Parts: sequence; C-alpha cells; structure tokens
Amino acid sequence: MIPRHLLVRSALVASLALGLAGPAQGQGAATVTITGLEQAVEALRPRQGQQASRTQADLVTALSILALVGKQEGGGRTYRLETTADGKLLVNGADVSPLIRMYETQTGGQRR
Repeated sequence: MIPRHLLVRSALVASLALGLAGPAQGQGAATVTITGLEQAVEALRPRQGQQASRTQADLVTALSILALVGKQEGGGRTYRLETTADGKLLVNGADVSPLIRMYETQTGGQRR
C-alpha cells in the first residue's frame, strides 16, 4: 500500500533563454534541491510479507535512481538541469537525452 502522506521537499532556481526559432531552440538551466528522497523510498518499500503494486514498484525505482544521480549537498540532493541549443538535456553535466528517448520508445511516447 502506498502511504497517504509523504513529505519530499524541493527548491528550484531556474533561468531560460529562448532562441528566435521558438522553444525547441531554447536553452535554459535550473538547479533543484530535493530533500527526503531516501525517506520516501523507504516509506514506499513494501513491508515484509506485502506485495508492491506496479505503481509502488515504479515509484521506488524512479526515486532510487533520482537519489543516485543527485549530488549530495547539505541535507539534500542537488540537480543541475540544462537544456542545450542542440536539444540535449544535461543532469549534473551528463546527457540524459538517450535515456529519455529510450523511455519514449518503450512506452510509445505515453507517460504513465
């Protein structure tokens, strides 16, 4: 069972510069700091003898990956997000565009 109340805090600082060709040519940057990810993962894990729902398992996986790629700073994890003029998405300097394309291919572009 997914907990009814789960506290994950975040802070966002962002900037965006759009090219004259429109948003597809836009460049931007955002820094996001999230606290409580590890606690959220632990709260979402099924207890002994319980079976995780598909949604619960997906959330645990996604939040675990998110926690791993964040840069530990203070009491949270920080993510520097950047979009480039050539359409890439960088997270803490790493190009995650191939992962997004792979997800879109697997899901047929559908978000769950």
